[in-house]
Amino acid sequence: SILSSVPIAPPGPNPVASVIPGDILAGPAPLQGSSALGCCYLPAPNPWGTAAVLVVELFSPVSWAYDALTLEPIGTIPHPSPGSTTTGITTDGNSLYWGILAPPGPSQLWRTDLDGSNSILVGSIGLQVTSFVGGLAWDGDDGIWAVDIAGEQYDRISIDDGSYLGPSVLHPDTAGAGNGVAFRSDCGHLEIPHGSDFAGRVTTISTVNPLTDVPLAPLEVASIGFFINGIESSRPAVAPAADPYGVYSIWIVDNSSNNLFAIEGRSQCPEELPPIDGFSCNADVSGNVQVTWDA
Repeated sequence: SILSSVPIAPPGPNPVASVIPGDILAGPAPLQGSSALGCCYLPAPNPWGTAAVLVVELFSPVSWAYDALTLEPIGTIPHPSPGSTTTGITTDGNSLYWGILAPPGPSQLWRTDLDGSNSILVGSIGLQVTSFVGGLAWDGDDGIWAVDIAGEQYDRISIDDGSYLGPSVLHPDTAGAGNGVAFRSDCGHLEIPHGSDFAGRVTTISTVNPLTDVPLAPLEVASIGFFINGIESSRPAVAPAADPYGVYSIWIVDNSSNNLFAIEGRSQCPEELPPIDGFSCNADVSGNVQVTWDA
């Protein structure tokens, strides 16, 4: 829920917000372009002199940087391959990595300096089902998580050449909406926005353990945006303890309203419940169900 009546501390260094997970910390802030998708967090020092969220514009030759705390626009950055569809962006703190869909495909991984200069084609992105890449998220090591939008999964690719490293994580709803992914370094988990085909929109953000492919701690976001594309964690691999709002938070890009939000996430790393031992379930012809397990 969005508790608009709950007091929120004014912007400043590490303010503490008296809200609960899923509530808005900042925004909606209007985006400068017309069709936004991926986003990433870039701490200072950077070309803008303050912690920034970079939001990719799909069809524009430039993308925009926004102040990570106020969400105000602070500058532009050129795309590495103008004229192509630019879908995702992430950073290791030294370079930017871009997901590009260059006609007729396949998707490509490009690298630039933090100001967008010195663009280099790293290689083709090794998606395992289709060639339509969405959001990107660096994992703090040699991999980048890449969204296979049409393939309904999330593949780990090499930061060095774009090749497939594995593993892959399936869409939390099996199929449906969701074009973004963020890496939460304090857990080693992914933050994935998703919604079922029946919903026709993103309704939930789940924290997914990539080792077990299990979505955990669902956070309802249907009331915030209709078509959420980009997502970034306030604890990405490039800045594991960022938390500009003083609490664990998530930046989200709503393509339908062309707005940028920051919402409070779940501060604790979710854990999977242990399996139930000796579980059995039986129904008789009268419709009575008997469930037993080893307590």
